[in-house]
Amino acid sequence: MSGQHNHDCAVAFCVDRKYFPFALFMIWQIAHLNPHRRFDFVIASQDDLALPDWARPYGIVLHRSGALPPEAEVARFFGSMAPLLRILLARELGDRYRRIIYMDSDMYVVGGDLGRLMDIDIGPHPLAAVLDCQFFLKAAPHPDEYRDAGIQALPYLNSGFLVIDTKAYRDQEVERRSFEVCTTYPANFKAGDQTLINLALQGKFAQLAPCWNWHLDAHLPRLTHLYPVFNHHFVWKNKPNRVSNTILPVRFNQAYRDFMTLYVPEALSDLAAPPEARPLNFREHLGMLLSDLSMAPVASAMIARYPDPYRALL
Repeated sequence: MSGQHNHDCAVAFCVDRKYFPFALFMIWQIAHLNPHRRFDFVIASQDDLALPDWARPYGIVLHRSGALPPEAEVARFFGSMAPLLRILLARELGDRYRRIIYMDSDMYVVGGDLGRLMDIDIGPHPLAAVLDCQFFLKAAPHPDEYRDAGIQALPYLNSGFLVIDTKAYRDQEVERRSFEVCTTYPANFKAGDQTLINLALQGKFAQLAPCWNWHLDAHLPRLTHLYPVFNHHFVWKNKPNRVSNTILPVRFNQAYRDFMTLYVPEALSDLAAPPEARPLNFREHLGMLLSDLSMAPVASAMIARYPDPYRALL
């Protein structure tokens, strides 16, 4: 492990070489939004990574993750095993950090006091997370993985943003329980690590306000005009670095482009081209309106459950 250990908390990313530049982009954003931060930055990977000179002042810790169990192969996500490395963080870094905020590297950071979030009460739970998007789109969903495994409808988290209490996580053996899912349940592993964690915890996690992990931009593109979001999460394949469309605002794609131009020019060729500069047409406006009318009532009711972003529901 290389880097500086200055605090007892960390914001961590688990990436392969392909997503390393995007983790650096998020660290660059978070550092500017948290000039008096009280946490370290950790990038965990099984690839050989090297920090560029410009990133060294951020004191980023490069952590070489250990081996995943062979049975974890069933949970490979979009061809990569890197997302599963988050399950190892508490064991591998828990002697150094009491709390770890894990973040997926396909996020765009616009606010939030992560240092303050490190100290929230999550009760007896090993982690806190935001409910998955399906809970904001329809009433009383029954997630596929629970149904396939014969488990009743329970809260189901999105694993892209986790506040991990490392002691509770280790004491409750979440790592072992998560990987046991690979052989215990005849589950659909389409969500990779998220499937494993949810089947291990079965709803026993603290719930965070959705502003910390807003993964509804494609479904409710205008709701955030009146709801302050801290982190936009581009889930599945609809990401501004891969696809240019009219659902995700062009500013996301442009921000990636500006950052890569300055700091990682070799990654520019992998970015999707920005969309044509034009007003939205009638069909596009109508699609957003219909989405708002059909989905916003459930989403609004869910958002109202979390009036304080620094207080988890236990």
